[in-house]
Amino acid sequence: MFDALGKLPIWQRLLLFLFVGGSIVGIWYWFFYLDEVAGREAADAALVAAQAELVEVQSSRDNFDAHEKEIAEAEKQLQINREVLPLTASTVDNLMQTFQQQSRLVGMTVESWTNEPEEFEDFYARMPIKVQATGSWTQVGEFFRRVSELKRIVSVDGLSLAAVEKNRDKQDAAEPPQLLVQFEAATYRFLTDAEREATAATGAKKTTNRRKKK
Repeated sequence: MFDALGKLPIWQRLLLFLFVGGSIVGIWYWFFYLDEVAGREAADAALVAAQAELVEVQSSRDNFDAHEKEIAEAEKQLQINREVLPLTASTVDNLMQTFQQQSRLVGMTVESWTNEPEEFEDFYARMPIKVQATGSWTQVGEFFRRVSELKRIVSVDGLSLAAVEKNRDKQDAAEPPQLLVQFEAATYRFLTDAEREATAATGAKKTTNRRKKK
């Protein structure tokens, strides 16, 4: 076979060489290069998909973190609102504890207090307390200044001041005149859903009754 090839003219042997070389290149291209290209394209597509998924995950994480931050801020604000306008009737007891604490700090004495019935509005209840206390002008003024700085909403109405009559023999000349202080303090709380519904129903019933009387 090689002898036959050796007898061929140079140009025929060159053509045969080119044909064989081209066939080898074609086979390599068809069976290896195309597979390599396809594999590379698949790998590139997978990389693009992975990068897109990573971006989506990072975006979701950022959104989640932002959402968590919003929830935390909302809970913090809700806690602040509950301090200002609580949800339970126990705020009356807490208010009296605060009054007694502040009165002791300024030297004023809370003699007595009486809880009055709650007054219901659309979404809140007013809880009044009648208080009677004794103290000097300075003590009374400092007490009400401290009350005005409380976080909780507290209103004071019906303030009455009167001099306390003391036995002159037992009265210390250096002791400042004492005052009898009477006032109605009120704190507030949010109504529950059931209380709001009941209040709305009562209000509607009263409106209907007024229309019937007309």
